[in-house]
Amino acid sequence: LTAKKALIKQMIQHGDAADLAFDAKTFPPEKTIYLSLLQKTGIHRQNGEHASFHAPADATFKPLWDRTIALFDQAIDSKIPVASFYDALSGAPIKLKRGFLEFWIPLVLIIKKEDYSLYSEEGDYIPMLSPEVMDLIYKHPSKFYIKSLSTKGVNQDFMQFYKQLVGYNESNIKGVKSSYITVYGNFLRFYRGLDEYTQKTKNLTKVAIGVREAIASAQDPETALFITIP
Repeated sequence: LTAKKALIKQMIQHGDAADLAFDAKTFPPEKTIYLSLLQKTGIHRQNGEHASFHAPADATFKPLWDRTIALFDQAIDSKIPVASFYDALSGAPIKLKRGFLEFWIPLVLIIKKEDYSLYSEEGDYIPMLSPEVMDLIYKHPSKFYIKSLSTKGVNQDFMQFYKQLVGYNESNIKGVKSSYITVYGNFLRFYRGLDEYTQKTKNLTKVAIGVREAIASAQDPETALFITIP
């Protein structure tokens, strides 16, 4: 459990670093797991000066990866509980043991974090993965839901405007879905950083109030950026 928590923390905080920024001279359990499960399989690879996550290059992992990604595809039209990943992958034809699943599912949720929205049982949108959030998901997978993001209906003119507005770094582009997760995350952090007066005052233009409320009340990035704000 300690090793899993440490590995998750490294993935979240140092996913773009070679060897997840592990010390080259030491080999704690979490580093050994990283080397065998992520580096050796090609899931985490070096790309020039940076590293990133990919589909596994190891052919023996392909059936598991494809089945896992298929579960994300099932969540495009409606939310599914994270617990459904455990149920699906522990059953036929994959039949993974619980011990391995407790590593695999959190790792895939981190790797695919740009491709879905995460929600609590109460329906609250969770904009950022953190070690603390991942720990709660591990303990209560039935209380968290995901909805996969779709590029259908994405207005490129809106996206270009949003990216200019938040100073989006084009060199970090990982696809359209990644773009609007990042843009909406910027909006949400900006809103939550406002003082209470600014969050509630009516002494603003109608448009400004509308944008503020859209950011505050949206259930997911797609709704906020392509329906409510426009």
